[in-house]
Amino acid sequence: MNSKSASRAKIAWLLFDNATIPFFVLILIFIFGPYFVSHVASNPVEGQQIWGYTIAIAGFFVTISAPVLGAIADKTGRRKLWIGGFSLLIVAGLLPLYYAVPSDDRKMTVTLVSLVVAFVGVRLATTFNNAMLPQIVPPESVGRYSGFGTAIGNFGGLILIIFVLGFMVADVETQKTLFGIQPIFGLDASTFQGERATALLSAGWFCIFVTPLFLFAPDTIPQKNTGHPIRAGMEKLVQTLRTLPQRRSLFNFLMAVMFYRTGISTLYVFGGIYAAGVLDLPILIVGIFGILAILFGVFGGIVGGLSDHLIGPKRIIQAGCLILALDCLLFVSTTKSTVLFAIAVESKDILIIIYLAAGAVAGFASNAVQAASRTLLVHHIDVSESTEAFGLYDLASRVAAFTGPLAVAFLTQFSGSQRIGIIPIILFLVIGMVFLRRVGGSHEQ
Repeated sequence: MNSKSASRAKIAWLLFDNATIPFFVLILIFIFGPYFVSHVASNPVEGQQIWGYTIAIAGFFVTISAPVLGAIADKTGRRKLWIGGFSLLIVAGLLPLYYAVPSDDRKMTVTLVSLVVAFVGVRLATTFNNAMLPQIVPPESVGRYSGFGTAIGNFGGLILIIFVLGFMVADVETQKTLFGIQPIFGLDASTFQGERATALLSAGWFCIFVTPLFLFAPDTIPQKNTGHPIRAGMEKLVQTLRTLPQRRSLFNFLMAVMFYRTGISTLYVFGGIYAAGVLDLPILIVGIFGILAILFGVFGGIVGGLSDHLIGPKRIIQAGCLILALDCLLFVSTTKSTVLFAIAVESKDILIIIYLAAGAVAGFASNAVQAASRTLLVHHIDVSESTEAFGLYDLASRVAAFTGPLAVAFLTQFSGSQRIGIIPIILFLVIGMVFLRRVGGSHEQ
């Protein structure tokens, strides 16, 4: 590629995270998810339970299919073709969510199936997009461009959530958005049309920002003498997993990642749902929670990225997990009338302040942990095995995609309580910290 084509390819790749960010920010976490649990499901407890099981099913499918599909793509090439197919799933899954009107059980199944389709499409498309990076930038720039992609995605998410709160989602009573105006396009607040329209916005945004990838990013050339791609990929994975326990520090680190990433991702998925169901906070407040989490997450990422120059990545991760566990304990101990189990709350404004402060803390700590985790992983491997090691890291993260929601859904169903249902988040973070105690701080295997 000439320099102009190379620059276009890099920009096209960087925009992919921005293309998929609406699904996470608007649909999964801050807007549509809390709306579904509070108004589409028959009650918030059942809503949290159903939402958890649905995400768990989708996450499990991604976990078992990604290594196989990745092996096929590595052998046959044409990753853009796979991304194109999964892009169709994303759009096909998002569009029906607009019709998830309040208290309509007939459309519940369609909504949940559509959510699974979109989730699987986003996760698998991201896996193939990540695999394209080494052919677009030199090895020494992979980490830098990966960070740029994440930053661009976060910035896009921030713009989206401000736009949605300011122009689309309105308070049911006042009929006004966060900016004090009527929703655009005549969106009806009484039927939560603004919340539902985030699905259409997400689909349109994705189509716009994924298009440069197909136009400008180069695709891989199919390998010759490929053999059987599925068998080769699975044999390699099994061989790696068999030898991993011999490297005690790396093994304990990946186990820690699996648990604390489960806690972090589950906290994000259910934080807004908990606020809407248990604390009875409006979607506007949940959205502001998201804004603060993203903004403070930028500073947390900087701290985590500088962990080698501060107190070391292991200590950053330990401190971040402890802060997140305490943050989640604050959630569990808060109701519409009490904080820390016993302190009476006289005003809803106090609940809002506590909730928003918790969002800022969660954003800072989780991003610091994520950035420091990549650094600590690099400390445990040689350059020659970086692809394999990050593949295992990605596998541990994929396990988190279904185990956390499954645990929350099961305990919510068993206990009949949203508050009790999110207790597993604390347990996952604590177990992660236990494994971290057995991890070496630097260059230990």
